[in-house]
Parts: sequence; C-alpha cells; structure tokens
Amino acid sequence: MMRLQAIRSHFGPDGNVQAVGSEYEAPDALARMLIAAGKATPAPAAVAAPPVAAPAPQAKPKPAPQAQAQPHDRRQRPRAGAGHSRKDRIMIPSNIAQAATSVQLLAAVDAAATANATTATGLDITEYEGFLIVTQNVGVVDAGSITGTIITSASSDLSSPTTVGTFTAVTTANDPNVQSIAIECGKCQKYIGYIGTIVTGGALVAVSAVGVKKYV
Repeated sequence: MMRLQAIRSHFGPDGNVQAVGSEYEAPDALARMLIAAGKATPAPAAVAAPPVAAPAPQAKPKPAPQAQAQPHDRRQRPRAGAGHSRKDRIMIPSNIAQAATSVQLLAAVDAAATANATTATGLDITEYEGFLIVTQNVGVVDAGSITGTIITSASSDLSSPTTVGTFTAVTTANDPNVQSIAIECGKCQKYIGYIGTIVTGGALVAVSAVGVKKYV
C-alpha cells in the first residue's frame, strides 16, 4: 500500500471523493496511476517522535501449562489460504471499474498476412488517463506465427510509429492464446494502433483496449 495526498479532487479507492490535501492509502498499482494522472502525490513522511527510554527489564512470569492438542484436532489445522496476505491482492475499486470503457483496435479477422492484421486508423487516446489495458486474442494459427505490437503515432494514419508494447509470439504450438499489456497514456503520442506480424499464416486475431476517460 502507498499513502497519498490528494492534489486534485477525485474518487479514492473506497469510492469516496478525496478533497485536495486529504491523505489516504491506495494499492501500489492504483497509486501509481493516480500520481501519473496528476491527481495525487506521495504523502509527506510523518515526523518521528523522540525516542522514549525503555523501561527496566522485569522478570517474566512463567507461562501457565497448556493442554496438548488432541490428534486430528481440526482447530490446529491451518486455514485455507493461510500465508496469503490481503496486501498480495490488488482490487480495482468499483467506481473505477464502472467508469472503464472498452474500444476496438482490430476487429476479429482471419488474417492471411500482416496487412490484414494491422490497425487502419489509430485510436485517439487524448480522452484517456492513466493506463490502457490492451488485450490480444488469437484463435487458430494455421501455420507459422503471429507477433503483435502496440504502436503510437502523432498521426491517425499511424505514420512514423514508435513501439510501446510487444506481445509474445503465438504459434501453432500455443494457440489459442490471450495476452494483455498495460500501456501508459502519458508516454504515448495522440494515437495508438496494432500490428500483427504474420509469418506464413493465417491467424485469427482480435485486439481491444480498456481504459478510464478523464473526469470532466
């Protein structure tokens, strides 16, 4: 968990509005998204209290004898899931999940060549903030492989692109296959798109993105 201080009013992890200057805790992944969006900053460290002298050691009383556990005592068995802290699991707040929208980068197509598995017109991401989760869904690969990349460009025709994410190649050995990549909007240009490089082919593929639009 990371402690944050709001620098713009926004919804916090618990779904409540965080006023400017308020402090709260958020999961690390969500905290980085809020910081990248300019809505929060790491909270200032608390001033440490002056050290207090430790009391003189005292003799510890002997513990009372405890009854030994009976064989097969169910109370002595560890709980299911013991050892997995809640901090190990990152939960998406309901207000963020409900605000997420899904868009299509490449409609499902049985692509015979790379040109058939390439975004024609880039997706304008200026309305989005934080991260976009881009998902590549590959069905049957007839032969060879398909390797997907996410590109960004200042132009809607995706000219002079820069690669911002690459999926692991999908072949006849590991199809069908679903993969997702997190793309940081602040590090992209105005448009993003997808290129599925096909060797031999064909391949059935579709690509979509999920993100949260900026608050108005």
